[in-house]
Amino acid sequence: PLFHRILGMIHNVNAGGNYGRTALMIAAANDLLSRGVIGGVLVVAERPVSMEDPWKSNLESWLDQEQQGANHIALAKGNRLQRNAIYNEDPTWLVAHYAQLTPDLAGISGWADRMVRQEPPLVIFDESDYIKNPNSNRGKSAKSLRQHFGRCWLASGTPAPNSPLDYKHQLAVMRGYPIEL
Repeated sequence: PLFHRILGMIHNVNAGGNYGRTALMIAAANDLLSRGVIGGVLVVAERPVSMEDPWKSNLESWLDQEQQGANHIALAKGNRLQRNAIYNEDPTWLVAHYAQLTPDLAGISGWADRMVRQEPPLVIFDESDYIKNPNSNRGKSAKSLRQHFGRCWLASGTPAPNSPLDYKHQLAVMRGYPIEL
């Protein structure tokens, strides 16, 4: 059960393990996947996937071998043609970089549309302050991409924003509709 897995993670954090919000989101999303509540998971991360990606390593360490076999994990890396081929493999877990949102919007949206089996997929925007500007290409692409997902989670390690308004677009993307102040 999810509760026992989270307790195990908290124990590992206290013991100096490399677990944090990433592992907690993996456990929660995997629980939703295993119960058929979501159709797949897109993680949009800050670190270019060509570098060592903490999401992939955390996924591989957190999901046991049986779960890894049932859940295809893919990093969107390479040139656009190579990334489109990855999207068309229909991985259960897809990790992409913020810089890929705008050029790969059609490929990622197509993946999300195909992942709707019984339920729509989940998108996780890690370091969500990357989408705080509604006028940036990245912010616009995140808003457009969100339409293809049933659920959206935001994660950020930024301790304090420059202004409370920094949250406005992030929350609008998460909710799937504009927020009026």
